[in-house]
Amino acid sequence: MGPHFKKTVTLDVGGRRLELRVAQDLFSSHEVDVGTRLLLRTLAGPEHGARRLVLDLGCGYGPLGLALRAAAADRVVHLVDRDALAVAYSRENAAANRLDGVEAYASLGYADVRAAGFDLVVSNIPAKAGPPVIERLLLGGAGLLAPGGLVAVVVIAPLRASVTAVLEGAPGVEVVFRRATASYAVFHYRFRGPGSAAGPAGPGPGGGRRRHQAPRVRVARVGRGRRGSTPPRRRPSPARVGVVSRRLASRGAREATAAQRGSQPRL
Repeated sequence: MGPHFKKTVTLDVGGRRLELRVAQDLFSSHEVDVGTRLLLRTLAGPEHGARRLVLDLGCGYGPLGLALRAAAADRVVHLVDRDALAVAYSRENAAANRLDGVEAYASLGYADVRAAGFDLVVSNIPAKAGPPVIERLLLGGAGLLAPGGLVAVVVIAPLRASVTAVLEGAPGVEVVFRRATASYAVFHYRFRGPGSAAGPAGPGPGGGRRRHQAPRVRVARVGRGRRGSTPPRRRPSPARVGVVSRRLASRGAREATAAQRGSQPRL
């Protein structure tokens, strides 16, 4: 099972028991955490049964995404994580539980997600993530959702106020469901309006990759005068002056000779 293997944990979903192998270094290696179970319960209703294409962002060893896959036979789930060990264990757990329709691969946030048009994006937001990372995880997936697509996240209780502030302060975000316990908070929300048509977001601040209009830049000539002025004319070299003088003298001599010839009377 590899040098990182710690134990096997179980997760019951839809009358089926998943057995998930866990590595020592991955999140919630003792058992499937309470926040993940809470988020899954909020998505167990029939209104979510038609959500066929699902993204599990920061999947760890796969409890969220694999549970959602097990709950619907025709569902396709993408599990992404920046940690190669997490991706490897997600793949292994999908195979061990005979779950097809699962794609597990590496992605830093939304940057390398291989599909779009997701009906559902889920994430157990890392407790140690800083405010800029949390904001990217919350808002960065707008362009990856299908029309009517939903984002569902769970956070620890101390992050509840900051997540609320981000979601309520973001234009175009509609929070459609909340549930809070003493230890965790769950949010379901949608994006509406022009912001939902943005392209896929990457790891840039405040929502990942955004489309910016390139600033206009005034390009001025470079010279010794003021910025943007025309460069001063250079003085001709002495050699050049000599050449010009000789040419002018020769031209004057020719003109004088011609004038003398023109003044002689014709015979």
